[in-house]
Amino acid sequence: MRYFLDGSFELNNIEQVALRNLYKFRLLTTEQLLFLIYPDLVTDSFPINPRKSEALVWRKNYESKYSRVRRELIGLEKSKFIRSLPYKISGRSALLVFTLDIEKFNLVKDKLDIEPQHIGSGWSDDFGDLSIDFFDFPKRIEHHLDSVNFCIRMQFLSSQFPFMNVIDYADNVYAARTYAHENGSSIKFRPDGEMKIHGFRHEKKNPMPGFHAWIEIDRATESSEHLSQKFENYRGFLMSPTTNEIARPPIILVFTVATTKISRRWNSMFNAYQTNLMNYSPFINLLLCNADNLFQSICSFTERNAMFIKVKQRVVGLAKPEMGFLGAVHMGAVRNSEQDQDLFTSLQLACQDVLGWAPQFVITENTPNRVQLYLFNKFDGYETQGICRALDFMRKRSLLPDELKKVKEIIPVFYFKDGTPVGVPKQIHNCSDEERSFLSRTLWYGTELGTWYDESLKLINGINPLTYGLHQNA
Repeated sequence: MRYFLDGSFELNNIEQVALRNLYKFRLLTTEQLLFLIYPDLVTDSFPINPRKSEALVWRKNYESKYSRVRRELIGLEKSKFIRSLPYKISGRSALLVFTLDIEKFNLVKDKLDIEPQHIGSGWSDDFGDLSIDFFDFPKRIEHHLDSVNFCIRMQFLSSQFPFMNVIDYADNVYAARTYAHENGSSIKFRPDGEMKIHGFRHEKKNPMPGFHAWIEIDRATESSEHLSQKFENYRGFLMSPTTNEIARPPIILVFTVATTKISRRWNSMFNAYQTNLMNYSPFINLLLCNADNLFQSICSFTERNAMFIKVKQRVVGLAKPEMGFLGAVHMGAVRNSEQDQDLFTSLQLACQDVLGWAPQFVITENTPNRVQLYLFNKFDGYETQGICRALDFMRKRSLLPDELKKVKEIIPVFYFKDGTPVGVPKQIHNCSDEERSFLSRTLWYGTELGTWYDESLKLINGINPLTYGLHQNA
C-alpha cells in the first residue's frame, strides 16, 4: 500500500484482490485468500495440499507466495481495513480467519464502486451495499469455510472442462429469497449458494447449454429430519408465486465434504429429497457430489444432449425387424423447431400434457399379449431425476393416453456415460410394491462403450435389449 502526502493511498494488486474477496465471501482464512489471489497454486487434491516429497517445486512456490500474502494481510490489519480472529477447528491447529473491519468498511465499498442502497445480484461481482452486520463471524464457521473451498475447487476445475467457460457464484446472501407460506407467514429460503457455468464453443461466442444450480454444502452432520426440513423448504419456495419471477435453477448440487462413503449418504439424501419435493422431483435434479465425482457429474450434465443422441442412435439401430424387433420408437428431443427434425412424436406430446415432461420410450410389440414399454432416462452417477421421472411415469400411468393401455409391462432403462452405474437405491421410501417391482427390472446402457446391462449389472449378450423383457418371467 502506498500513501501520498495528501493523505490518499493506493492499494497494490494483492490488497485489491484480498479486499474484493473478503467483501464477496465475508470471511476467509489466509490460505483461502492465497488460493483466490493465486489460483494457479490450487491442485487436484485441494483443500489438502500436496506433500513435500511429491511436489517440491509447488511447495517452494506456495511458501514464497504465502509469505507475501501474509505480509500484505498484516499491513491491511494494521491499517484497520481488516480484522482477524483465531479459530480452532477440531483436529487441527488454530487458524486465523479474516473479515472486513468496521473502521474502513465504507472506504472498501467506495473502492469497489458500490453505490449506496444498491441491492446487487451477487453475479459477476455485482455486490450489494451490505451493512457491517453481514460480516460478523458466522455461527457455522466450518460450513462457511467449506462453501468457500467449493468455490475455489470450481475455479480449478474451470480449466479442466472440455469447453470454454466462465464460472460465476453467488453466496447465500444473494441466493436467499423470502416467500409467503400458505398460512400467510413469511419464510426464508436460503440455499448455501447459487452457481452458473457459462459455456462457449470458442472465443466466448456461440454459447452452449450451461449449468445453473443451487448449491448445498453437506457435512453429513444433518439428521434425516433436518434433511427433510431442508427439502420441504425447497418445495415451499417452488410452490410460491415468487418462484415464477426468477430464473429457477434446474439443479440442486449437494457437495458433501464428509469422510463417509458417498453411497451411504446417497440413500438418505435421495429419500429426503424425493419424499419432500414430491411433484417437483421430476423437474429439479439433485446431484450428490464429492471431490472425487464433482467434475464428472457436471460434465455429465453438460454432455447430456450428446449422450442422448448416442442412446437414440443405438436404439434406432436395434428397432428393426431384421434385429428381431416389432414396435415403435418414441424418442424425439424437441417440441417444435424449424431447423431440428428430431421432433417429439404425437404420443410423446400427449404424455407431456399429463406429466409436464416428455418421456423417451420404445414400445415393443413382438408378443401382442405382452406389449412392453422401455422407458429411457439419464441416470449417471448420484442424480435423482432419472428415478423420479420413472416413478412419476408409473404413478400417472392411468392418466396417460389410451394408446398406452395395451402396454402390459414398463421397463425402466437408465443410461450413463461410463464406469459402473450407481444403481437404484436399495430402500426407497413411499414406494409401493408395484413400484419396487418396476424398478427391480431396470436395464442400463453405457453410452461410451455402447454396452447394455441387466438389472444385476451383468452384460446383455445375444439378445436384442429392446426385447430383453420378453425373455424374462412375466
